[in-house]
Amino acid sequence: MVREPDAFAIMAACFAPPSEEEWRSIASDRAWADFVLVLRGLLEHGIDPDAPRRPFRSKPSLTESLSLEETAALFKPPDHDALTRFSNRHFVGGLPQQSAMPVESLYANRTTQGLDPVEEKGFYGAEPAAYMRDLAASLGLSPAGLFLEYPDHLSCELEVLAYLLEEGATGAVRQFLVERLAWLSSFRQRLLGLDDARFHLAIVDAILDIRSIAVRPH
Repeated sequence: MVREPDAFAIMAACFAPPSEEEWRSIASDRAWADFVLVLRGLLEHGIDPDAPRRPFRSKPSLTESLSLEETAALFKPPDHDALTRFSNRHFVGGLPQQSAMPVESLYANRTTQGLDPVEEKGFYGAEPAAYMRDLAASLGLSPAGLFLEYPDHLSCELEVLAYLLEEGATGAVRQFLVERLAWLSSFRQRLLGLDDARFHLAIVDAILDIRSIAVRPH
């Protein structure tokens, strides 16, 4: 059974492919259907089950809704080979036309420095990385893998959200969504420049929509 913390962990796995066995379990017909069902709820009421419910594809905070292609991609996740190929091609640095590193520091600096959000320019290890490293330490989490090199990688941020939800820290989750994930709007623009990013665009759009509910006054 997929729960809300699991849903964020699954979205984290989309941006840092796990082992083939783990992804096969995540993307199995039954498990993925459960994930989409939970995601539907998150898109209706955010992390607060008492918030007003909204239609699944209502996106008043975004400039566009999920396209039909993105919706189809969401309901049919890539296999492990395809997910890994996409990650190897786009979630690495050094390839200006193809790289779309999901690391907050790059996009936060584009905003503060006035850089073009589509250009492959930015500064690793900036304030967001320090914040995430300190937050992980304060939560008693032991950094490993991506967290050591890119503590502000999207997968790391989503894993922290999953942890906070698991702990029942709804207020902290809401604050995290509002303060840390605004950069996904710029990251989304980067993904739009790729020709095979429909699945990841759908996930990013879902996260942005969940964030938009947290941003709204209650």
